[in-house]
Amino acid sequence: MSDHGPVEGAYLEAIAAFARESGIERLEIREPAVAGFVGFGLEAPVGGHGLAGLFPPDLTGYHDGAEVSVPVALELVRAILRDQGAWCRLERQDTFTVHVGWDQYVYVASGRPCAAVLAESLDR
Repeated sequence: MSDHGPVEGAYLEAIAAFARESGIERLEIREPAVAGFVGFGLEAPVGGHGLAGLFPPDLTGYHDGAEVSVPVALELVRAILRDQGAWCRLERQDTFTVHVGWDQYVYVASGRPCAAVLAESLDR
């Protein structure tokens, strides 16, 4: 369950910092999914699977290979962390990826060394 506070904020700040350090401005949506009517998370259901305001109601633009800006990607990660019904991986070819696991940990990988950002992220 997301804490909607410091941990969630630290995750989002770290993703933004790694993307910036890696020269990433846009990410591709991979394996997008939305939950059905049954949810097993601890969060209350949210209309639109947490995608309202990011995509039109028919979810145009939320498909495999669709590109989104880093700010939109951060909001997707927030929706995933809050177990609002949406899930996807975000990546840029073979150079950058963001993934939220079932354990609610956020995994970030970059093809560039990001020593300063890594050290800063570990200090949080």
